[in-house]
Amino acid sequence: MNRLTSNSLESLANHQVDRQTSNSNCGCVSIFTPMYRTGKQVQQNEIRFGNSIKSARNQLEQSGCDNQAIDKLLAPAEAMLADSEFWQHQSEGLAVFLADDGFVEFFQVPCDLEELVVLGDRFHLKPLTRVLADDHYWYILAASPNRIRLLRSSKGGIEDLEPESFPDDLRGALNIDEYVNTLQFHSTSNNSGAGQGDVAFHGQGGNGNEKKDELLQYFHRLDKALCDYLEGQHQPLVFAGVQRLSAMYKEVCNYPNLVDEAIIGNPDETPAQELHKKSIEIIEPIIRQRKSKFIESYREQAHTDWASDDVAQIRKASKMAQIKTLIIDLNKEQWVIFDDEGQPKFVDENSADAEELFNSIAVETLIAGGSVVAVNFDGTVLRSDDDTPFEIESGIAAVFRSPVGTYIDEGVASTGS
Repeated sequence: MNRLTSNSLESLANHQVDRQTSNSNCGCVSIFTPMYRTGKQVQQNEIRFGNSIKSARNQLEQSGCDNQAIDKLLAPAEAMLADSEFWQHQSEGLAVFLADDGFVEFFQVPCDLEELVVLGDRFHLKPLTRVLADDHYWYILAASPNRIRLLRSSKGGIEDLEPESFPDDLRGALNIDEYVNTLQFHSTSNNSGAGQGDVAFHGQGGNGNEKKDELLQYFHRLDKALCDYLEGQHQPLVFAGVQRLSAMYKEVCNYPNLVDEAIIGNPDETPAQELHKKSIEIIEPIIRQRKSKFIESYREQAHTDWASDDVAQIRKASKMAQIKTLIIDLNKEQWVIFDDEGQPKFVDENSADAEELFNSIAVETLIAGGSVVAVNFDGTVLRSDDDTPFEIESGIAAVFRSPVGTYIDEGVASTGS
């Protein structure tokens, strides 16, 4: 499975094909298709993607691209249709990117996507910014002596990622053949239910401190594999395991967004759907608090040089990597043409040289390490999860890393804090 990260988003954002000078005049094609994860409906996945390919072909023909070039461009996507096994194992959405210079990339994403095909000199990426928004999904690290699992969870479901770099068990992590035989784990607790408490250490030699040191060594290696796998990501991580293991992992964890509260119990005896349910109970309050914090930060600074809902200022700030937090309705589109001074003129989607403004701003914000916060749009009012409204005519707002005047009015790109 291809994993979408801020690095892969940057690679897609930087890929450009000039249709005016290319031999085929096809440029870049972005295909987004909703998928089914489970049940008999998975049989529709291949049909859905086939329909998306037909839509892409029709648009390419209407744009003037010749049939031979279209066949060559769409060949990798059509080849995917022949892999029946592939269509049985999907996430909520599939995004495929093709360019007439031979570029091909696809991502299975944990996000409901609307069926969409977009042609252009660049790839259309805004649907993916929802996936990388800080509050859309989270990870669960389920750890026991017998099994290590990394799961990706969203409100819509949960999936086992099965990273190849992760150890399967303690023996694999420590590379000690006799380790599992000499160290036995028993969950102990005054609470009812198996595996709800601490871990007692029993072995054929050595004391508890030595066994703890070996466990910490194990978790150090596990943490390195996790950080390498999640490099460049900022989503929350929930630990699932008995109390003692949870405490040990907190000692060594270097992933910056480990959640304080853990799912306590033996994850080997907990179905994935139960882990999903328990993780939502932990994550939802965090998401609400985080989103409210971002919105309140904007409210406090809305009438200063540190924040704005002015489209032109926000675009300039995104170009200079100066957006700390972007508040946006990802379902809203603004097609614009910019004049020589960078001022936007709002136009129809089909206008020549039109650019989808929110797409580029959201992508640039994520690439620069900023946060994107998705909120519901209602007329000229954006509403947070607590249903508290505030007026914002443009449908987009930003908190900057530096006062806007220091790098826009004066032309100085301050790094800020």
